[in-house]
Amino acid sequence: MSVQLNTSIVMLVALILNFVIPSTSVANGRGEVFASAGLASLNSDNGSNTTWVTQLGYLHNLSPFISIEGGYTTQISGTSTFSDDNGNDIYVEYWGLFVGGKVQHHTRSFTLYGKAGASYIDMDEHFFDGNINTKDPKYHHKSVQPYAAIGVSFPSPLRKYVDLSAEVNYQKLDAGYSSTGVTMSATYRF
Repeated sequence: MSVQLNTSIVMLVALILNFVIPSTSVANGRGEVFASAGLASLNSDNGSNTTWVTQLGYLHNLSPFISIEGGYTTQISGTSTFSDDNGNDIYVEYWGLFVGGKVQHHTRSFTLYGKAGASYIDMDEHFFDGNINTKDPKYHHKSVQPYAAIGVSFPSPLRKYVDLSAEVNYQKLDAGYSSTGVTMSATYRF
């Protein structure tokens, strides 16, 4: 999976959302775009690996308490700690498109939330030889898997329409893998 392909997918999702979401939602202040980054533990029966997680998405508030979200996520394991049945080192990478719901509880100074949904996951397992770009994937998996998260957000002290958040999330993956992570997000409300 190349960076160019991932960037093209993000741009396509943003363009589609621009036309799908009604323009009245923007005028009423119901739209939000967000970017997240953090660390996650990519887990399998053969061990775990710390990975870098990024997300880009759009959130539409249906009410002050209920929202729907959609977006793009990617996660790449930095070094291989997994092995196949023959003891070969495996490098795992995935990207996904997600859609789900978010429930929020607002207090005077922060918001608690929980969210859940489904992700279309495209995952590759490569033999690890120090340069994965020279190898075709050993296994290629495509599936729809559940995700869930809980978090807290608060208004940015520096920008009026920006919220900051911290989140703990879980993403089920194919082939016995899963991901549990902690991310920090910035959300722009419009």
